[in-house]
Amino acid sequence: MASCSHCGTAIVADAAESSAEVPAGREAERLFVDLYYDFIRQSWDRAEHRPLKLGWSWPAFLFSFLWLGYRKMYQQAWCVMSIVLMLDAGFRIMLADDFRGMVLAQSGVRLFFAILLGALGMRLYQWHVKRRIADIQARYEPEQAWAELARQGSTNLWAVFGLLFFFFALSLHVIPLMLYPLSA
Repeated sequence: MASCSHCGTAIVADAAESSAEVPAGREAERLFVDLYYDFIRQSWDRAEHRPLKLGWSWPAFLFSFLWLGYRKMYQQAWCVMSIVLMLDAGFRIMLADDFRGMVLAQSGVRLFFAILLGALGMRLYQWHVKRRIADIQARYEPEQAWAELARQGSTNLWAVFGLLFFFFALSLHVIPLMLYPLSA
């Protein structure tokens, strides 16, 4: 259940009183985003006045695919994680004789994705929020839309642990390659 980040009041309970209307605009965004909405909204507003409409997100930069999972952007998180793992494996094969070059290439890829998500993270999240809100409004009756916005939005800390588990489980194919050289 969503609650106000400032006072702790349940938003869904207040929304139920005016459930004759479909939640829209910033009210729907606040309900969907939940935690840190005011900060995120300010970031979106600042980005609107920039040439490429990009901002900077330190959490997206520092935690990349984990941040995407935390914000319930699961497809994007899987995509970034899969690309990083495939490139790691590819660099290991291409640079089998150059351990230092392989580590440098892998670090470069991770830094590239960190910078990319730092710059695009909030914009990507804004698109995600707008798309999910429109989908919920189209699919549910007004009474149900309030509850669905709160349920499908907000954050998911368990997704971070799940993505970490899968990242380490899937990266196990890279570790043996690093310890044992490829034989011809």
